[in-house]
Amino acid sequence: MKITTPAAETIRRSVANSGLRPVLTPSAMTAATALLKDLHATAARHGVDPDDLDVTKGVVDALTRSYAQANVDVDVDALVQEATRAAAAALGQDAGDLTVEEPVRHSAVCAYVTLARQPESPEWGPTGHSPLVLRLDREDWGGGKAGPWTWSLFALGAMGVVSTIVAPPPSPKVAAEVGQIAAQALTGTL
Repeated sequence: MKITTPAAETIRRSVANSGLRPVLTPSAMTAATALLKDLHATAARHGVDPDDLDVTKGVVDALTRSYAQANVDVDVDALVQEATRAAAAALGQDAGDLTVEEPVRHSAVCAYVTLARQPESPEWGPTGHSPLVLRLDREDWGGGKAGPWTWSLFALGAMGVVSTIVAPPPSPKVAAEVGQIAAQALTGTL
């Protein structure tokens, strides 16, 4: 589902121009759009032209920090498998046909799956023909402090080019949204 309001388009442009590679799930986009609309309405009530506000990146950053602060325990295996099922369903495939290998649990806080290229997949990775990796992990900030959960997409073998997915705390619903994003990346429609 693509949200097509003017506020959502403003957020998309800001993210695209930020030099980063984040992608927002539909639920994160809905939350960011609502927050931006509220800020614009507040500005208008104070006589400030909303177009003069430069807060869009701040909205996405604040939302990202808010999600990152959520401390939830999750089953990384189940969520990566749910994201894989959702991606496969979006592509009209079985999850087993979409994966290059079975999902891998790297640790209690990291799992990933390697997804097969599709005929319409854009070129990426060192050779231009790399499969796509979908990962859910949680940083260890040391001293027993866990960092935020992060969903990401990257080409297998690529160095440094990672798309972080801005999403609410991990859950089966969010995993399904992430799977939709992975399907869009695989088909070049993201």
